[in-house]
Parts: sequence; structure tokens; C-alpha cells
Amino acid sequence: MKYKYTDSTNTIFKSKSNSSYLSAKISKLDIQLVHQRAARTTMAFVKADVGIEWSFLDFYGQNLYKRKFDAVSGEFSIDYNKKETATMAVNDAISKSFLNFINDQKVQDFLSKESNVIAPKMEVIELSKGNAVSNLEDAIKAALTVKVKEGHGSGFVVSNDGYLITNFHVVANSKDEITVLTKEGKSLNAKLIRQNEDLDLALLKVDNTFEKHFNLPDKKNYSMGDDIFVIGTPKSIELGNTMSKGIISGDREREGIKLIQTDASINGGNSGGPMISKKGEVLGVVNAKLSGFGIEGLGFAIPADLISEALSLK
Repeated sequence: MKYKYTDSTNTIFKSKSNSSYLSAKISKLDIQLVHQRAARTTMAFVKADVGIEWSFLDFYGQNLYKRKFDAVSGEFSIDYNKKETATMAVNDAISKSFLNFINDQKVQDFLSKESNVIAPKMEVIELSKGNAVSNLEDAIKAALTVKVKEGHGSGFVVSNDGYLITNFHVVANSKDEITVLTKEGKSLNAKLIRQNEDLDLALLKVDNTFEKHFNLPDKKNYSMGDDIFVIGTPKSIELGNTMSKGIISGDREREGIKLIQTDASINGGNSGGPMISKKGEVLGVVNAKLSGFGIEGLGFAIPADLISEALSLK
């Protein structure tokens, strides 16, 4: 923020292709107290030697580039700065390492990269059909918990031979360690098959046959004010396959990406779960919720009619 590299606008929907983050980890901190004696006086000052590793992350927290620095601060007078001297020295060393990192040619290349990169064409995957969900009871059976290294999300079945949909942000940092939990408590290893980062969608595959699955619509299948239901695993895995009810509050669009707004109860862990009609038709993929003091009933979902094209499914 100090160096004006952050977006200070009050934006609700961050651009997935044009948002980046920095992370830093300090591995060494050496605060040096130095005394210098002149003819009749003694000067005391502090220097800080900081070992720090900076990481350049994309919107999903995926590490694109990292670099280590051994940064030494300037000299800060104890007599002048008093108790704040050590803190000022450490901050100065961190700032120096930050400026060196931000001016690294690879970081500059990332910052100047065009955001409107065309995604490569994916080979079409044909989903095998079985018994489609036709009511809320079926829908509960076809909803899943997606467990990763640091938390969990939700997902749902879209073929009888084990293809699943979830949000990409649920699995982005745990691609090789994904477990799916069924309503019956069965634990299945899942593989990330493909993703669409612009829409925050991911296709998973498990080695299992499912009794019921959702059919993906090829056109918009909802209207403003429709009653809807959301299935997911809010907060804790113990609350798997929780259903909540709401209405469709509106259609939103950000940088060409469409979203469904809803007032249904959505909490951490619901991401990737299905938004459905009373007949069990999947309308959307739960994606996000605004939270904060005085904020209620502001949840969002990716329209289900976008899934097939986004992930090249038939």
C-alpha cells in the first residue's frame, strides 16, 4: 500500500486474470546494536539484517515466482528514535527487499502481462448419463464434500461414472491431495482433470459409480425471484450436505463474467456446491459470499449453463 501497488478501490468482484498478491516469510532476524566512540562522545545506533523470501502469487494463491533476500537496513539512532529504533530498522530492511523484488525482471514481466489471454482449447469430454436428479432428496445424494490439505469445500456429481464439479479456488493449492466425501460417509480420492480459472470452475474425477447425478443445462434455467436451494458443507465437515433456501435476487456481471445473486444462507465451505430448483435442476455453482458487519444475504453463484462450454463438456 505504501508504494501504491495495491488496488485501493472498493471492488466486490476481483479480476481473476488481473489480480496478484505478494507474500513474504522471514527466516532470519538479526538486530545489531552498534556503538561508535569519538573523542568525547559515544553514538549508538541499530541495524537490522533480515533474511526474507518474497513470493508472487496469482488470484488463487498459486505461487508463480519466489526469491530470497538478505536485506540490511540503514543505521537508526537510538538517541533520536528511542523505543521505535529496532522496529524502524526492521521495516527499512523489509522495504529494501520488497523494492528489490518488485523490480526483479520476472516480477515486472508478470505485472506487465496482458490480462485478456485466450485460454487454450480443451478436448471435449463426454459425460455418461445415468439416473438424473429429479427432486431435493436425489439432490442431497448427488452433493459432496471436497476435502483438501487446508480446509474443505463442496461439489456435485455430473455423471454416473464419477465426474464432479467444484470451484477451482477450493482445490487450487491442493491439486495432488483431494478427497471427496459422499453423503453416506464414503471417502474417495479425486483427481483434478481440468480447470477454468476465469470462471473459477474445476472438473474432478473419482473412481466410483453414482446412483444419481445432475444434468448440466445448456441455457439459462432461472428467473428473478425464483425459489432456490443451496447444498453444501458450511464451516465444518460434520455439517456435510446441509440444505438452505432462498431466492434469486439478481443477475450480476463483472468483466464479462456472469453471476447469480442470492439471499440463501452461504458460509465458508459452501463454495463449489450446487444451487438448485425444487425439481433438483442445477441452476448454478455457489462461488462467494460477502461478509462483514451489517452485511446479510449477499451470496453469488456461477450460472450452470456456463459450465459445459467453460470446461469443454458434452
